[in-house]
Formats: sequence, structure tokens, C-alpha cells
Amino acid sequence: MKRIATMLCMLVLLMFSSSVFGSINQSIEIKKLDEADKEYSEIIGLDEEIKQIINSIRKGSNVSELRDDYKIDYTKANKIYVDTDIFSLETSKSRDVKRALGEGGYMWLLILNIENTTYQINISKGLPLNESVKGFLTDEEIDSIKAEEGKWIIAAIEILEGENINYEDTIVNALKDINYEAYEEIVLCGGLKHIYQPVALIMNNKEVELLIPLYDLEIEGTKEQISSIKPTAAQDVDGVYLYSRIKDAVNQMKGPDEDSVGSGAYVKLYSKDNGVEFEYSIVIIMVLFIGSISIIYYRRKKNNLHRF
Repeated sequence: MKRIATMLCMLVLLMFSSSVFGSINQSIEIKKLDEADKEYSEIIGLDEEIKQIINSIRKGSNVSELRDDYKIDYTKANKIYVDTDIFSLETSKSRDVKRALGEGGYMWLLILNIENTTYQINISKGLPLNESVKGFLTDEEIDSIKAEEGKWIIAAIEILEGENINYEDTIVNALKDINYEAYEEIVLCGGLKHIYQPVALIMNNKEVELLIPLYDLEIEGTKEQISSIKPTAAQDVDGVYLYSRIKDAVNQMKGPDEDSVGSGAYVKLYSKDNGVEFEYSIVIIMVLFIGSISIIYYRRKKNNLHRF
């Protein structure tokens, strides 16, 4: 009886441990705007302008304006590193990728889910005047660009009807689907080569291991090719990819201007490098050619010997 009770206790412990260790932590940490950040005061200074733009949009859609006491929580703005070509790095080590991102630029993306509409507010630093387009701008526009250079501005506001976007939920659900808990840090970045929309980089203590698109990512390839860029646990899951495989695939693609698509999120998977296959074929042909010469030479030599 005592032995049966012991076995039952062990069974309960096993069931409990599998339920605990097999679950993913429901909260993750991604960098958000903090009151301690040097740009915090400048960004909250955009509050009135942001509300005016949103009210203008809502008025044009015959929707009531925001309440006078509506408050925007700027500490929910996500930090997104932009326009750094990390795919060109020879390494996928976490420290090297983070160093490269840190040396580049970043923006803050504030997502407001108001009623049944989502407003994505892109807050970026004003860029210098592009001399190549100066001739197409009015004097007023030129003065405005110069005045905003280096300052935090509202670069764009995107409206998504009927969508409730939450980056944390997207990432947590993706990691939960593959039962992955080995991450040390999660970093958001955008403007990558062929993948312009934001993605989450999942880093363990050594390297960037996974890439999770935060918007639809179109991947062209055979079933076997697509399977090869996914981790083993994600074969039946969409939206989780091995960072190193995506990086390799992107680096084999043509320049963005040659094959870009409207979505701004597109990866094409190629078969074995044609150059390697061609070189391999040349070697085979050369071996066969040399072999045929040897056979002919041997036969000629044999025939000559036969004559003597």
C-alpha cells in the first residue's frame, strides 16, 4: 500500500513539473519609452499635436472626437531599431548584432487601440534635407524640414480598422506555440533588407536564434525549403523562423529595387547555389574528359605495342 502511495505521489509530481516547465512565461520584456529616457519630455510634448491629428482623422470618418480628458500613455511606445543592415554582418552573435543596432538609428512606435480602430504613431528624429528633392519642395516645406532636423517629430500615423495590435501578445503566443523559453533578450527592429516591417529578434545568451515577423511575411519556396528555415519545434507553426537561415536567404536575393513587392516583407528561398552546382558540373566534365583522353591514349599505346 505504501509503495502504491509513493508511486502516485511521483506521478503527480511528474504531471505538475511538466505543466510548469512546459509553459511559457506569459510576460516578456521589450524596450519601451521610459520617463528616464532623454527624449521622454520632448516626445510627450507632441501630445497636443497627436490628438489634433487623430481628431482630424476621426472627424473625417464621422466618428466622435477624443474625450477632452483622454490620456495617452507614452510609456507603451515600443523602441524599434531601424535602417541597420544586420544581415550583412558575418556573425549572428547577440553582442555583435546589438552593437550594430546601437550604432544605428531608432524610432518609437506608439500603438493606440481606440474603440475599433488602431492608430500606429511613428515618432522619429527629423532627418536633414535631401538635396536631391529640394527642387520639388516649396520654400515653406524646406524651412519646415530644416527646423525639424534632429528633433523628435510625428513622422507618420497609420490607421488600421478592426485590428487590435499588441506586439507582446504576438511574441508570447509564437514562443508558446513552440514551447521556447531559452531567450535572454528580445529586440525589435525594422527596415531590414527585404523585410521593412518590424520583426522581433529572439536572442539567447550567445546568438540571435529566432526571428518573429510582427506583420505578415511572404515567403516564396517549396515546402521543404520553408521547412528548413524553421526550428524543429515550429514545423507546424507559421511566423517563427531561424534567424541565421532567414539571413542567408535574404543575402542570396537580388537588390530591393529589382524584385521589391508592395508588402515590403518578402523572402525568396533559392535552391542550391547555381555557382556551386556549375562548378561541380565542370569538375565532373573535366574528370570525364581527362578519363576519355587516358583511355584513348592507352588504346593507342596498346595498338602500337601490338604492331611491334
